Amino acid sequence: MSAFNYVIDPFYIFHKPIFKKPIFLNHEVFMNLGQIETFLKKTNDYDTILIGTSHTENFLADEITHALKSKGTLKLCLSGGYPVELEAIAQKALATGKVKNIVWGFELFQFILPAYTPHGSRIFPYHLYKNKLPLLFDARVLRTSLKLLLWHCKFKNIKFSWHYNNTLSSVYFYHNQPHIFDMHKRFVAPDTLKQCQTTRYHYDTFQRPHWDETFSAIDTHLIPIIEAHPEIQFYIPIIPYSWIYFVSKDVKTLEKIMLCQRYLCKQASSFKNTHVYAFHACRFPHNLANYYNGTHYHPDINRYMLYAIQHDRHRLTMENLEQYEQAMIENLKAFEIKDTYPCMDSLEDIIRQEEAKLSSPHKPLLSHK
Repeated sequence: MSAFNYVIDPFYIFHKPIFKKPIFLNHEVFMNLGQIETFLKKTNDYDTILIGTSHTENFLADEITHALKSKGTLKLCLSGGYPVELEAIAQKALATGKVKNIVWGFELFQFILPAYTPHGSRIFPYHLYKNKLPLLFDARVLRTSLKLLLWHCKFKNIKFSWHYNNTLSSVYFYHNQPHIFDMHKRFVAPDTLKQCQTTRYHYDTFQRPHWDETFSAIDTHLIPIIEAHPEIQFYIPIIPYSWIYFVSKDVKTLEKIMLCQRYLCKQASSFKNTHVYAFHACRFPHNLANYYNGTHYHPDINRYMLYAIQHDRHRLTMENLEQYEQAMIENLKAFEIKDTYPCMDSLEDIIRQEEAKLSSPHKPLLSHK
């Protein structure tokens, strides 16, 4: 069994793919380890990694490479990944000494949790990130090896989907699921519309919180990595949730999320190699046709985040933090819950909207309802 697992190696943890046309599976915990062990450690083709949750899966690695002008990018995403899990993945990649850039999709609603908070329904295999050999004797790996061998025997009949991709650039990319793709053909996804219909708007008098709070998850799982690696450039886009997500939360939760964002900005401002980006002063979070639930968006939003990094737009700094927070609240109050929304915004639409806003700095962010 161990010999068979080693030869087939479905997650490419021990060696490169033995097939001319490899299949990259959606088992993120093991596939991330394989990307690090084989493609990052044993080659000189990659110097950038993407760290994040399902909100970062719709990035294409080649587009990150182009935006940062780097050698190559590996997507080390983990759906629902908690800060302690993402830190373990990042540390494993950093141990190779090959990383020069890290793009870290920052989840506000998870970093408000205390440090070392475990995932509620998953046990992360930290021991395998320290010693990979037990995988050779794992029956789950054997089953996957047999499936992979069978798939390759019937390779011509495989229709690639998010469960298995044939490039590392598109690994974990799930927007090609038929039901996800169809959602964005509509004016608004059914799940999002249902959430709208059950949400009561209660932020007309919401004010910017004027106190500070510390967040142990930031201090434990993110800042030590930045501090230990001044030679690496960190790009931290704050994940742009739709406004329906914020409106569906109570006031205390929204305040905590804003304070977490503020604390991230303050902590990151101490490091010249760290760049934080925030997008809730933009127009696209208002258009629920861009989302298929309260937080997940279509790939052109990912592309716009890269556009902002490439062109140094939407940087969140201590100099503009208060102004950004006020703009965020204005946008929150201007948000309207509708039965339908305009069609999905393309990358070109979003760029056009934001350029028009920059050319008219005194124009209100949005027409108030």
